[in-house]
Amino acid sequence: MNQGADKEEQMQLLFMLGLTVREAANVELQLRLIAAQLTESPHGVLLMAGETVTRLVDLCRNLAADSASVSSEQEEELRTLTTECKVAFQRRDQYVHGAWAQDGVSGAMLTMRSRRNKTEPQFAPMNVEDLTDLSHKLNGLANNLTGWLLKIMAG
Repeated sequence: MNQGADKEEQMQLLFMLGLTVREAANVELQLRLIAAQLTESPHGVLLMAGETVTRLVDLCRNLAADSASVSSEQEEELRTLTTECKVAFQRRDQYVHGAWAQDGVSGAMLTMRSRRNKTEPQFAPMNVEDLTDLSHKLNGLANNLTGWLLKIMAG
């Protein structure tokens, strides 16, 4: 990590990154369980193993749309939740896959990512408050996805 940020800030960023990664894993698990449940197959968990979050979001949406056990209101609720998941995972990816650096002019901490088929790197500010907000958002999504799944399982 860049030496420009003070040690306390570095430790806070690393702690919050770890919490964010843990919360993202919980969201991914819930998406995997929802998709597995919606397959209505005893092999659903096996079929969803190893799928990316992007693929799980698509599978959840498509399976919910095709399921007789999911009402149109429940399908819309899941669509809203999965849209929020996509946005949250884009933010997560910037932190997890971006190189951390410090702006030479302002001193602000940044992440930098290269993007497929793009020549210019993508920069985004990073700070403890944003990581805290993101971890809370992911925690709420995991809880809401769990609640959605429990409603579906209850019939």
